[in-house]
Amino acid sequence: MSFAEASDNHQGNGATVKLLGTTGFSGIEIHITYLLYPDLPLIRKQISILNNTGEEIMIESLDVEKLILGFGFVTAVAYTNYGRQKHLSTYIGDWDDPVIAIHSYSQNAGIILGTNLRVF
Repeated sequence: MSFAEASDNHQGNGATVKLLGTTGFSGIEIHITYLLYPDLPLIRKQISILNNTGEEIMIESLDVEKLILGFGFVTAVAYTNYGRQKHLSTYIGDWDDPVIAIHSYSQNAGIILGTNLRVF
């Protein structure tokens, strides 16, 4: 495992964690990059997988991140469809959800989840 500084063209600064495969997976490298942006409460994460084995590999059920929020769908509201719709209960997103806000009124806590965000 090693670390390196990382940045992008939109003022994002952070680090890349480089993981090397061990027995049975030697030749596989996984790079996970975390970027923070000034004055924005978000972290951008990117994962890259390098196969240097010369053989095909199959990746199944990649769980990039499992978020444990400390509150469940019973006490939280998901704001979907560009924040125009309140959704109660569990929710599976679609093409109208580049950003989903989840807020727990009882715990006064929440999180904003986004994909393909552009920061200018």
